[in-house]
Amino acid sequence: EAELRRLMMENCKKAVLLCDSSKFDKVSFSKVCDFEKIDYIVTDKKPPSQWIEYLKEKGVEVLYR
Repeated sequence: EAELRRLMMENCKKAVLLCDSSKFDKVSFSKVCDFEKIDYIVTDKKPPSQWIEYLKEKGVEVLYR
């Protein structure tokens, strides 16, 4: 799955990561890409401030409710 996602990201104009707030500060089994390759993250709650700052530095726009 991760390889297919990498291939799709190489061929897209904008990359959007959809994740719920419980995923922040968790370690994953596989890595699809670096944050620099993601344009937007959409999540259900405001992430911790250190994540917002980190993602801003990487050029990622965070959208939440």
